[in-house]
Amino acid sequence: EDINKKIEIEPYWGGGSLERGLCLLKLGRSDEAEEDWRKVVELFSIPERIYSTLVGMCMHFDEWQHALSFVEKQLKLEPDNKHALERRRIILEKLNAE
Repeated sequence: EDINKKIEIEPYWGGGSLERGLCLLKLGRSDEAEEDWRKVVELFSIPERIYSTLVGMCMHFDEWQHALSFVEKQLKLEPDNKHALERRRIILEKLNAE
């Protein structure tokens, strides 16, 4: 509820939608989480940084499938990003181990 109010007061902040998306993801509401994260990407002129943040958040909470989706989007924008390539390798290892 507090996050929703923060987003309502400061819709162009972005951090609230990132946080709310993570909460929704943990509640199993991944479609709603992804919608929040899409809004954040649209707000910023440097979406690859937002994707990098989303990858890190998803990895931290063992949300490997979502992390893979975001790192792939990041790599479409930055195909030679070594950090993103390494993260994709780690994510794929985790997914293959499951």
